[in-house]
Amino acid sequence: MDDLHKMKTSLDRGVPCPSLIDFWKAYQACPEELQTIQMKKAKRFVQEAIIIAHKHFSRYTSKSLLPAALLTENGIPDVIASIITEREYIPSGIYCYSEVHGKRLINLRLFHDFVKRSVMSNKEQDTAYAPMALHIADFRLKNVHLKLSEKEEEDEATYSQSHQDNDAQHFKHERLQTLEDQAKATLHKNKKQNAKQKNTGVERTLKILGLFPFGKLVKKLHHDALRVELMHRGCTEEEVAGWGVTDRKNKLKALEKLRVKEDGKEAVNNSKLGFKVLSSASFPDN
Repeated sequence: MDDLHKMKTSLDRGVPCPSLIDFWKAYQACPEELQTIQMKKAKRFVQEAIIIAHKHFSRYTSKSLLPAALLTENGIPDVIASIITEREYIPSGIYCYSEVHGKRLINLRLFHDFVKRSVMSNKEQDTAYAPMALHIADFRLKNVHLKLSEKEEEDEATYSQSHQDNDAQHFKHERLQTLEDQAKATLHKNKKQNAKQKNTGVERTLKILGLFPFGKLVKKLHHDALRVELMHRGCTEEEVAGWGVTDRKNKLKALEKLRVKEDGKEAVNNSKLGFKVLSSASFPDN
């Protein structure tokens, strides 16, 4: 993603960058009357690549997968914990040195803003994080953000500056190891759920009730199954044929809500999140 934005900046400003070295060579060798066309093509290509990248990231910033990032490298779990608990992010440093991403420096503030935008764009307001994920995130923010001694603060400031000046050195892992040991020692203590979590944390209840989550419906796996289910519920084949997977999902939500409207508040609330398969259609998990 960082490379894509550098490419976009290069094209917008007309300044060559390493990622587009072949394009700029071809552009400069191109007749002047064709340069405008080639530039438009390049900008369109990069813009579409950015859009596709964002669609790719949306799956991994869903409330079911994002908590896995709490177990990643030093610095990143603090970002994820603040997003999961919806608390203000207070960075412990400017950069995170990532072995996983080719020993790159990650600007933690920019990374936080990027992940938060992606989470908000997923529109999962009716879905809750798993209780254990909330517990670990809460523990991380309460126990990891201990006040550093003056020496530690000075060391971290010097360390961050040296990364900017010298293109990175490796983080020391002793403090992280101590914090991980503390986390493991308290994982068996489950934090009591608050009222919101009790009302919306229904993933386990949906399975017990035999309901399939609307959030797991995807075109690749369920497009035809939705057709069979909707026709079973009274929709005509001509109607369904003109609907994409989103329209089919929305129609099924409406029909499911209508089916359970006499079954009480809990059933109506559950109908917003999942549905009972009434037809012979098969709905495999993602």
